Amino acid sequence: MTNLLANADAFLSMTRRKNLTVALSLAKFSILLLIISSLIIYVLTLPAAKSSMPIDFEIKKGESVATIAERLKSAGLIKSALYFKLIVRTSDLVIQAGQYKILASDTPKVIATTLTKGLAQDKKITIPEGYRLEQIAQTANLPLKEFLAAAKGLEGQL
Repeated sequence: MTNLLANADAFLSMTRRKNLTVALSLAKFSILLLIISSLIIYVLTLPAAKSSMPIDFEIKKGESVATIAERLKSAGLIKSALYFKLIVRTSDLVIQAGQYKILASDTPKVIATTLTKGLAQDKKITIPEGYRLEQIAQTANLPLKEFLAAAKGLEGQL
């Protein structure tokens, strides 16, 4: 009987050590995973470059967030298209079509905010006096039909 109790006690002791070893290994793995994922997230939030030169970037009407993200990545403005899409979706941002000047030194969050606030680049043109609507559209590089429809009834006020 004593032998049986000694064997049971040894078995329980061995099981506790195995459980403790497994728990410690799991804790070490969890900490390592937390550190690695934190580093990855930190790197993704950094600007893509240190350059302060603005880069012209155009968003066309109807362009999807996925397409915009891929184009931003290929232009060297962001490091991860997936992270950019995540920012836009989780922040409920609506990207506006237009021409933008974006700094590569901006963070992905700043770029997303810039593209959603409609802070498009202004384009100055000179319209000589006496130009017809068709000539104004051509000078401004605007689609003729859309411009004529928008300018209808505004002749002399443009």
